[in-house]
Amino acid sequence: MRVERAARSLPCTYVLLCPVAVPALSDTLCFRPPTPAVAPAAATALVTAAATAARCGTLDPEPAHIARLEYKHAVFAAKESAQVATGGVKQYIIPTHVFIVVADDGTKVADIPKSTVEKQLNALNEAYATASDQAGMQWVFQVKEITRVTGPDMCDQGHEAKLKQQLRKGGSNALNLYITDLSACGLLGYSSWPWDLKQKGLVMDGVVIHYDTLPGGNYKPYNMGRTTVHEIGHW
Repeated sequence: MRVERAARSLPCTYVLLCPVAVPALSDTLCFRPPTPAVAPAAATALVTAAATAARCGTLDPEPAHIARLEYKHAVFAAKESAQVATGGVKQYIIPTHVFIVVADDGTKVADIPKSTVEKQLNALNEAYATASDQAGMQWVFQVKEITRVTGPDMCDQGHEAKLKQQLRKGGSNALNLYITDLSACGLLGYSSWPWDLKQKGLVMDGVVIHYDTLPGGNYKPYNMGRTTVHEIGHW
């Protein structure tokens, strides 16, 4: 999913334009429950989300990028790579590669079961299916694989880059989701932006999530899987 984001005046505050209604994300990082505007004929919902925390690690976009972005460009790019006709609702399939990155220091931190990841993907698809009938379209995150690896602390940028170079799969339309321990950097998650593809290439593209924010995790109240929903909104 690639959509237009407006400039933010506060950390983790942004305006999101998306073709489906966005669910209330009361337990999601940087969100208070948003109040969706009335969707126009094109089924575009406008949601303004205010900052409530400072643990979203996604960097603010530069004004030059914001000035060049247009919503229709992102939608057309998604259509070209992912459109599937399903009756009255158009589905946009997002190939999703999930990596469980377990600490390699012997502690086995973030060694979560596959069933937890499946619950997270169910929560993700449920969130992005909100009002799909009304909107006439739906994003579907289709899991291609769930891979368990051991690796170093991804809070270290050098370690992160090396690990992603080894693991990343798919093209620009593919979501690479890294689930690991982010305690060292005090973050619940972070994501690349769409325009990072031109600057950094495919290697660094993707979303990194603290394992304890997945459904049933220990990071209450952020343990319902909605941090992943939020960070993928950046992606």
